Amino acid sequence: MVNGFQEFVSSGKKGSKIRRLRAFKLILSACILALAGRIFYVQAISASAYAAYGNSEIYRIISLPALRGDIYDRNGHVLAMSLPNKDIVSDNLLITSPRAVALKLSPILGIPVASIVSTLSVRSGFVYVAKNVSDAAATKVLALGISGITEQDSSSRVDPDGTLTESIVGLMTSAGSPISGVESIWNAMLSGQSGSEQEDQSPGGVLPGGIHIIKPPIQGKGLVLSIDQSLQFQVEQDLAKQVGATNSLNGTAIVMDTHTGQILAMASVVTVPTLPTNSQITPLAKSSKGEVIDSTNPMAVTFTFEPGSVMKIATFSAALNEGVITPSTLINVPSHLLIDGSIFHDAEAHGNEILTASQVLAQSSNIGTIETAQKIGTPKLYNYLLKFGFDQSTHLGFAGESGGLLKPLNLWSGTAIGSMPIGQDIGVTPLQVLDAYNTIANGGIFVPPSVVAGTVDGNGNVTALSTGGSHRVIKSHVDSQLIGMLKGVVSSNGTAPLAAVPNYTVAGKTGTAQIPSPQGPGYLPGKYMATFVGFAPAQNPALSAIVVLDSPDGYYGGSEAGPVFSQIMQYALHLYHIAPPGAP
Repeated sequence: MVNGFQEFVSSGKKGSKIRRLRAFKLILSACILALAGRIFYVQAISASAYAAYGNSEIYRIISLPALRGDIYDRNGHVLAMSLPNKDIVSDNLLITSPRAVALKLSPILGIPVASIVSTLSVRSGFVYVAKNVSDAAATKVLALGISGITEQDSSSRVDPDGTLTESIVGLMTSAGSPISGVESIWNAMLSGQSGSEQEDQSPGGVLPGGIHIIKPPIQGKGLVLSIDQSLQFQVEQDLAKQVGATNSLNGTAIVMDTHTGQILAMASVVTVPTLPTNSQITPLAKSSKGEVIDSTNPMAVTFTFEPGSVMKIATFSAALNEGVITPSTLINVPSHLLIDGSIFHDAEAHGNEILTASQVLAQSSNIGTIETAQKIGTPKLYNYLLKFGFDQSTHLGFAGESGGLLKPLNLWSGTAIGSMPIGQDIGVTPLQVLDAYNTIANGGIFVPPSVVAGTVDGNGNVTALSTGGSHRVIKSHVDSQLIGMLKGVVSSNGTAPLAAVPNYTVAGKTGTAQIPSPQGPGYLPGKYMATFVGFAPAQNPALSAIVVLDSPDGYYGGSEAGPVFSQIMQYALHLYHIAPPGAP
């Protein structure tokens, strides 16, 4: 029995060993399978990722920013340019003592030690220590021979004329991204295409000869604007001086080439109560309300206002073109008109008068204009407003551009035939008004405005840009009649003798419009928009211009905006050597 028990025990031990052996084999097989699976995952599925990780330990790819294209005025004067410089960068994984490095870099870079220490303490293989550093400073930094500290090509944007064309050219962030203006509109072309380079690394930094260009950056194309820098400066100075003298809140002035629609100058200035003591901005003028400075906002296309009497051009254009009146048509002008329960009157009280259509326009009679509009009717008046470009964007592309405010015809009220012809109950931008008068100056043909004349490639070759299509608004002989009527506005018997230019004949129109209350119906008491818009020489127009002042002390367009128009137009005519008619 003892022998049987021993045999039983012996057989039990043998079975236990077999079971353990089988278990071991199963575990070993599972480990082998797991290892094989991991090898397959690493070698096949994630091979590229691990290769990239490995490569990152021996080299890195650096983006090379392209040099931004320059922006020029029509005469080749630089309005915005990019200056090549350097960025100082760090591989912080190689920096063993951030403070010691910071103490060496701070005097060269002009950055506080604490700020550099904070930057170098970030656990990263690539951080910017300083941007837009001069070549001289970068050379001094590299001469220190600090492991992990190197340079990278960069550039900074500079506007040589300061704020002169800021509202047109636009603003850039400190990082080099466009915010507004032409810089933003044409960013894709100006910015070019970034390149890249490979830097071979060792524990001590970039290996000698270890920088390889993968893709060179392609410099952005440049732009040629239609703006004339010298004219822009003069327009800005004259406008700012008048804004200050009249205590206006702001002012806008535009000068345009009559036949091409190219904008030669477009200035916007604003009055601010005070400037910070550390401000880098130099005031252009002063007033009792504060200091006058350049606006970064292109108000010529973003500022919407009720224009007043300058809108009478639409009514008289339509009436002449439709054959309803002639310049000599006699119009009975009563003291007032009652339209749908509302009373309309002229700026100055008078009894019953008989005026020719030319006199109605020259004297800016509201009553005579409304009576003329009644002869053509609201549908035709609405259509002519659209033909002149109102209620439409100019497509210049500036952020915040307004298309104006013109209600659809089916929403016109019963009093619209009284308000619309005299520039009430409608919102326009200064450029829209100028476009309409430039149409008259251009023989009755509307030409779209433009501010970019062409592009410039890397070899300096200029490619002109085509503009949008033009269209006829009124007949040529009607246009001649209308110019004759507008000349009367600037005569001694008109509303704008102060807009006259010595030795030249000017045609144009004044606008004196109440400012709507932002709180609701009605107008702000004693607040007006003063406008003068016109062109010269009237016999053969070459230049058109508009001046708009917001809330001047003396509110009439002829007395407030007219003198600025005269100064600007006189300078422009001489600048472009446009002789008076009949001059030898």
